[in-house]
Amino acid sequence: MSRNKGSKGGGGSSSRKIKSAASRAAGLRASKRDSSEPNSRSVVGNSRTSKGVVSSKSSRGATGKLKDISRLGRRVVGIHACSEVIKVRPGAVHSVYLKKPYGSHKGLEYFYDWAKANDVPCFEENDAFFKSFMQVHQGVCLAVSEKPQFDFAQIVAKEKALVLALDGIEDPHNLGAMIRTSWLMGVDGILLPENRATSLTSTSMKVACGGAEHVPLSEETNLASSIKAFKAKGFWVYGLSHKAEQSVWDVEFNEKSVLVVGAEDNGMRLPVERECDMLISLPQVDASASYNASVATAMVVSEYFRQFSKQSKD
Repeated sequence: MSRNKGSKGGGGSSSRKIKSAASRAAGLRASKRDSSEPNSRSVVGNSRTSKGVVSSKSSRGATGKLKDISRLGRRVVGIHACSEVIKVRPGAVHSVYLKKPYGSHKGLEYFYDWAKANDVPCFEENDAFFKSFMQVHQGVCLAVSEKPQFDFAQIVAKEKALVLALDGIEDPHNLGAMIRTSWLMGVDGILLPENRATSLTSTSMKVACGGAEHVPLSEETNLASSIKAFKAKGFWVYGLSHKAEQSVWDVEFNEKSVLVVGAEDNGMRLPVERECDMLISLPQVDASASYNASVATAMVVSEYFRQFSKQSKD
């Protein structure tokens, strides 16, 4: 390996600045909550039905409505994911969409009551609207104009930090599970490639069950270069690989670490693997099989935090 762990200090300065997720999110934010939508519909507080929520009757259909939501920002779906949005960034919720009749669905009245109390537009939609973008939706969708921002300078300034670099994860369910684990274990951020990988979708946010409101993601044009930028700041890079001889249980993690997890079928790409200081593996009784990517990630991340929680107790 090109570096030894004992030589790690502050590292050299990086000539490359990782792209901030803020620059990509800026264009998505709604400047005013009362901005007009094409064929705008009545909202909470105006022309309400007997239950107080408006039934959407736009002739444009589900596709047109979804374009409206996408223009405003993220489309967050599911009771747990939407509840966490309201808890963490209530001011970023532009509008609420509930499955009709919302009163007969457990948990949905909470979102209507919140929308009414906070003067947020709330619409009642049929099942076809929700199923046009997700089969299992739990009857609630929020249009959200903000998300956690990946701050490279803030992360590298920490004494202890863990960043995930996901090289080609294609299944949004896997990404969602990884985000959920990252939230609960205190991961500082996640790097994703812009191409040939899944991104932060409604499905991944729903699976994350609120984790997407806490863990910043950054999509990188060159993941290997982004990893190199962290190395220049003293981070040690560990790549999870079936080819590794070193077991994760035998590794003493560096306080500032990047954990690289490759694609579900093909693992890490060669340029990314070359940036790893150490390849590590998970023990298993059958070498012909493999762990699910999100399960493997959870096992390694938990070992990283186990080591440092033990040190703090000692």
